[in-house]
Amino acid sequence: MQTLTRPHSSETTARSARPMKTAPAVSLRSAAVAKPVSSIPLLIPNTSNPIHIQWLPSGKPVLDGSGLRGVEISLSHDDQACLCVVGPGPQGCDIAPITERTRTNWLALLTAKHGSLLQELIHAGDSLDIAGSRIWAAMEALLKAVGSHVERSLTLEKQEGDSILFSGTAANQSLHILTFPIQFRHGPKRMVAVVVTKQG
Repeated sequence: MQTLTRPHSSETTARSARPMKTAPAVSLRSAAVAKPVSSIPLLIPNTSNPIHIQWLPSGKPVLDGSGLRGVEISLSHDDQACLCVVGPGPQGCDIAPITERTRTNWLALLTAKHGSLLQELIHAGDSLDIAGSRIWAAMEALLKAVGSHVERSLTLEKQEGDSILFSGTAANQSLHILTFPIQFRHGPKRMVAVVVTKQG
């Protein structure tokens, strides 16, 4: 069976009030050079090497510390939850409440070119709002992975339950983005999107 994993040695966390459902670990349910404008130190047990999260003027977070060549980070948050992914190679993630909009408003937000993908997701079992939120989160994760506002495209590659894997293209890069809804004990249902490494 074809399986998916996040980039090797990456760690993904979503913090909120006791989640009722956790992110999949294995299967589908399973820099621009610029001076940083801010920095947050990380406390890493059993190490004397300081590691900092820094933000470039573009808003992209980067890791600063010894032994971190090629290791990237991506962050996303709303008013109640925070998601972080770390690992080698391009990293991108997004977490956002599933919001209610009309079809017209979703197409205005996502642009008309995603109309066929929106309809494809609805035919696959998504509601209008889950489909729209899924596309939005996937596009945001893809944007963070490539680090620039460039033309992006998504195609549906695989579905397993309410998890969907997209193939995304941007800035001459092809990446996979795993999306799935998640419900915490408090707050609205959210959509999670994470750039992953496909295996098998």
